[in-house]
Amino acid sequence: SRIATMANRVLKQGQPVFTNDGDQQSTICIPLSSEAEPFGILYAEGASDDLSTDELAAQPHQQSLTILADHAAAAINNAKMFERTTNDPLTGLPNSSYFLVELANQMREANANQPAGILLLDLDAFKRINDAGGAETGDRALIEIGATLQEILRTDGFVARYGSDKFAVLLPPDSALGVNIRL
Repeated sequence: SRIATMANRVLKQGQPVFTNDGDQQSTICIPLSSEAEPFGILYAEGASDDLSTDELAAQPHQQSLTILADHAAAAINNAKMFERTTNDPLTGLPNSSYFLVELANQMREANANQPAGILLLDLDAFKRINDAGGAETGDRALIEIGATLQEILRTDGFVARYGSDKFAVLLPPDSALGVNIRL
């Protein structure tokens, strides 16, 4: 399609494209880059009535849009860096550092009338899975266990990978159901 062709060109060349076909369509396609390596695009299109050829060609408008794209790229990179420092790379679950931050938050919220819950799971004899099927089989098992825990607790808890074969679950305070019932 026209959009895919333009996006591929912008990603390959690393240069923005500002077009106005004169009849109906104005298009803006700007690369999102990290350390000069394009990783996405900022794409917008609209009726030519909304943006004239002269306005689209004006340097201040193009500079403003390029600055916007630079800020968007920086925000995406910051989010990726945060994810890398707070999430386990294998399971995608929060890691032990992020778990401790969340534990502190829940401890502040909990009280005698609304206790919070914590469940630490250590997979016994997990080394046997790695020995029998190899590290790849063990990795798949950890990913599956993490996904299952997250699915079970998606609305009622916080799941993290706490160690190599350890998972942690936090149950936030809830006045309607006690921790023992939810566990």
